[in-house]
Amino acid sequence: MLELEVIPEQGLQEERWEILLGMHFSQAVALVQSLVRVVKSAHVVYNEQAPLNHDLILDLPQDGMRLMFDSRSQRLKLIEVYNLKLIKLKYCGSVFNGPEVVPSVEQIDRAFGATRPGSYDKQRQLFALNFRGLTFYFPVDLQYQPHYSHGLGSLRFPGDSSPVLSKMMLYSGTNPSDPPVPPQPISCFKSHIYAEDCHVIRNSGGTRSLGIGLRLFTPSDDVFEPRCVTFEREILFGEEVQSVVSKLGTPSRIFYKSDDKMKIHSKEAHKKVMNINSDYFFNYFTMGIDILFDSRTHQVIKFILHTNFPGNYDFNSYHRCTFSLRIGRPTPTPQTLPSPNQSELRNTQISTIGLSSTNSTGKNGKSPKVKKSKQNHTTLTMDAPPPPTNIEIPPRAVEKNWISVSYDTHWGEVNDFASGFNGSEDRIERPVVLTRSSSNNPFGSSLCYGVQDMIFEVMSNDHIASVTLYQVEE
Repeated sequence: MLELEVIPEQGLQEERWEILLGMHFSQAVALVQSLVRVVKSAHVVYNEQAPLNHDLILDLPQDGMRLMFDSRSQRLKLIEVYNLKLIKLKYCGSVFNGPEVVPSVEQIDRAFGATRPGSYDKQRQLFALNFRGLTFYFPVDLQYQPHYSHGLGSLRFPGDSSPVLSKMMLYSGTNPSDPPVPPQPISCFKSHIYAEDCHVIRNSGGTRSLGIGLRLFTPSDDVFEPRCVTFEREILFGEEVQSVVSKLGTPSRIFYKSDDKMKIHSKEAHKKVMNINSDYFFNYFTMGIDILFDSRTHQVIKFILHTNFPGNYDFNSYHRCTFSLRIGRPTPTPQTLPSPNQSELRNTQISTIGLSSTNSTGKNGKSPKVKKSKQNHTTLTMDAPPPPTNIEIPPRAVEKNWISVSYDTHWGEVNDFASGFNGSEDRIERPVVLTRSSSNNPFGSSLCYGVQDMIFEVMSNDHIASVTLYQVEE
């Protein structure tokens, strides 16, 4: 049985480890894995079709505890203890819940002191006792509900039927139903650098990638008053290894490619010479990016940005890269209309019936010449206007010429935009199926689509799992 200290607005603490509000999902999973002899079971709960619409949950059923993470930042925002018989809790060294201590109303009052009158939920018949960053829930029968105005402690229950704590919620702020996501605690940095934002640097037309720009944060070197320091870095195609390390620091891991399994999809792949040396990746897990270097030039040739959605093979290997980029339409050659036949424009005659010879002016500013015929028809003769010059028609003038794509954009939006390049349909080629070994991949395969100089890995729920940026061969 876990024995934990409750720290309102911060988390739960044990002598050798702690669960803190604001910690990343991957850190919580790593902690649970290290406690395999103590924590016997752990379940990850998420919405498979709409993972951003519901919290990401790490459930510990044999310890009666549930950790709820914000679906976008993937940081811990709420701790719920729903089975108090499976856990031992204390506050300021005083045990208020355990096998020998029943968490009654009186016990909570002795441990935490006085607070404001609570609130009653008629539907669930629960009385909520609120402290800042901490809420206790007691089941109270409806017959006692009208008399709780002075607080739960003012109620009188017959015999030993005083309500016993059924649930505890720990969060930041004062609203347990919608708590804010706290910043990442300094103690959770572990000397790593984290990415707050990543934008893909593209050319002015949005048709070619040049590199990536990162907004990073890390703890300061001040031992006595550590704080979060934010800075920005740009990594471009062609930069050498020394430059990247000086900007981003040492990578989390270096991975050498054994072979290129996508080479078969390139043109004349059989003519390409096999490299004696292997290209290698710099894996920056806490930034959510991979950088590939050429083995001969040791220069950047590829970036991979990971979104870390649950349901993907790489889930929990990286932190989420909250990237943003713009895709522009390739500019087609302007269309030119042929000049009209000059003979067709001379002596243009318009025959009208009953046209009076009042003052009128032609399009070229000159008065028309009017001739009357015997049949009371009037013939209007106008001088020919000057021949027009070539007329340029702007391509898709009424359509959007670019689209913004971020980590939460659905692939359908990108596909709809890119399918109409140069006015033709289905410009995106058929996808490549990316399949990992079925023995260690319970999520199935994903599809890879090529758009300009990018490859989008798309999951079955239409979310983007990763974006690969590469240099197009001239």
